[in-house]
Amino acid sequence: MPPELPESSRPSKLPLIIGGIVGLLALGFVAVLLWPTAPAPEPAPTPSLPSAGSDGVTTAPAGMAVHGKLGPIRVKDFIRNGETEPDPQKPGIYILAGSSGYCLTDGTCPGGYETQDFYIVYDAQTQFFTITLYAEPLSKARAAAEVFLQERLGLTPEQMCPLDYYVGTVTALNDRFSGRNLGFSFCPNATVLP
Repeated sequence: MPPELPESSRPSKLPLIIGGIVGLLALGFVAVLLWPTAPAPEPAPTPSLPSAGSDGVTTAPAGMAVHGKLGPIRVKDFIRNGETEPDPQKPGIYILAGSSGYCLTDGTCPGGYETQDFYIVYDAQTQFFTITLYAEPLSKARAAAEVFLQERLGLTPEQMCPLDYYVGTVTALNDRFSGRNLGFSFCPNATVLP
């Protein structure tokens, strides 16, 4: 048996350890580069403002997208349809139907489509629709609001259900159903109204 070398004369294992660590890091780096990744989701198209063409005629986009529970929903451009009005006292709020309940000093009263049966507003920041029913029977007022909104958005009943929305009424009209999201009549879990 050969004589044992003193500790200081033995070959060091340090270069082997460092080489192993560098090799593992290089292998990890290559694995990260080659690992398949899911494609990034496409961002929802944002509504663009009308723009003037070279002939000075203003053109509006054919549609826009609003947020839904399952992702973006493509709708008609209901904001710039000539009927919807921005609420001058609440930036980002658009009145689709009904009256805001106040008038300006110039005598104009902000509102969208003229009706006494319901009030529909859209919050552009949260992309949320609020529908308030103001007439009895509530089932008839809700049905009229649903038809109105479907036409303005260009959606089928099935496409309406994933919208972010609230359908309600006021206590002064019907305290039994006030304070609850009644839902669209054709959607799951909607409240059955008389």
